[in-house]
Amino acid sequence: MLPFTVLWPNTWPTPAGLKAGLVRKTAFDLCEKTLMPDLRMRCRIPSDLGMVRLQRLNHSGSFSSTGGSASTSFKSRKMILNLIIGVEGSGHHLLRAVARKHLEKSTTVDKGDYYPLLEQRWRPGALRLPTSLVKRELGRIVDQYREKGVSHLYEDTSFPFGPDRTILTRPDIIDLLGLLDGICQISILLLYRSPIETTFSAFRRGFSDSLAQECLYTEASHQHICSQLTSIGDIDFRTLHFHQLLSEKTRCSAALSKWMGIPLGDLEAEAGDSGRPVKDSQIPDGSRRYLKAFFDESRVSQWHAVYENKPLVLA
Repeated sequence: MLPFTVLWPNTWPTPAGLKAGLVRKTAFDLCEKTLMPDLRMRCRIPSDLGMVRLQRLNHSGSFSSTGGSASTSFKSRKMILNLIIGVEGSGHHLLRAVARKHLEKSTTVDKGDYYPLLEQRWRPGALRLPTSLVKRELGRIVDQYREKGVSHLYEDTSFPFGPDRTILTRPDIIDLLGLLDGICQISILLLYRSPIETTFSAFRRGFSDSLAQECLYTEASHQHICSQLTSIGDIDFRTLHFHQLLSEKTRCSAALSKWMGIPLGDLEAEAGDSGRPVKDSQIPDGSRRYLKAFFDESRVSQWHAVYENKPLVLA
């Protein structure tokens, strides 16, 4: 197996530049053998680089989802991706603390080798690799995990994706489901917390220097999540409210075990090191008044029905 790294920027180096050594020859081979000619001719020298790490399975320049010449009997093993989604500040870190012991097991992979590939694919303005190529690479990565005895993948994504407000990256749920179709089973858990609390949480952590602008980010993120979930149609997911994680840890532990496909007892119900989340009553008066006025009943009604449609039933 020959690993290599390719830097995929918003614009590409020219084929001549690649041959001259701007990027390793293996990267040029990938461009030459897998991308369409018209795409190759639109290459440019990068200004700011986004990185995607890809691994090559053989010296021919082709990708494979079979793991080379190894036995494929492992491919029958069940693989579940536990996908945790929600607006930032909805409880991602708290849930991670609750599931700490499970994430440390050898049968679980937390933010696997596919993570940089998806991050680059969802970055606004970035040139996307052909879907068929990405799907084959994802299949190869998942097959490698299966071969090592992994049964669960864990991915928690917040909306927006990361604290950078100059590039608003939002995970594409529809795209992810299509890419992983036939590769692994996906168990979606939707986290929800009062938009007043999530917005102030992001503002307090310095993600934005404007509370008004942060309100707009929160609204847009809720709209994005709900639009994607409703457009998929028959997608199955469950919603867990933030206050339940705080007040009903034991019941949440059992319900999460069942939904995520983890045997009871594998979850750690103690989340003492998860910090002290700011409550509505702890928000400064001026900020709280502005937030309550912005997130009034009519605005919240845009997404309320989706979050209440499929609640996680506590044991």
